[in-house]
Amino acid sequence: MQLQKLVMDPLHAAIREEAFPPCLVVIDALDECKDENATSVILLSLSVFAGRLSPLRFFITSRPVSNVLRGFCDTDLMKDTNALVLHNIPLDISQKDIRVYLEQRLMHIPRSSKLESWPPSDALADC
Repeated sequence: MQLQKLVMDPLHAAIREEAFPPCLVVIDALDECKDENATSVILLSLSVFAGRLSPLRFFITSRPVSNVLRGFCDTDLMKDTNALVLHNIPLDISQKDIRVYLEQRLMHIPRSSKLESWPPSDALADC
């Protein structure tokens, strides 16, 4: 009922009013719900409305714990789901992503702190 009242009804009203741009809804750490029933309710609600949620897309993060996996398998969400298992990504790719992230975040520190060259270029070589 909450999904209907808080998401579906406003979404349908907005779509009728004007062109509604595609949006991403992030549900982070679904596995950390204190109440295991909440996980099931969330996934069941999404499966009920999945076909009518356009232009919304959902990005759900979770560890592969049993109640989350069961929630996907017990609903029709699996047919509309692309799963990305992080520990299945080759190590060289994840290391490169981490290095790029660190380089981008750390590049602002020397400017704001008036440092010449920090961190040294070889400092991130092993990331």
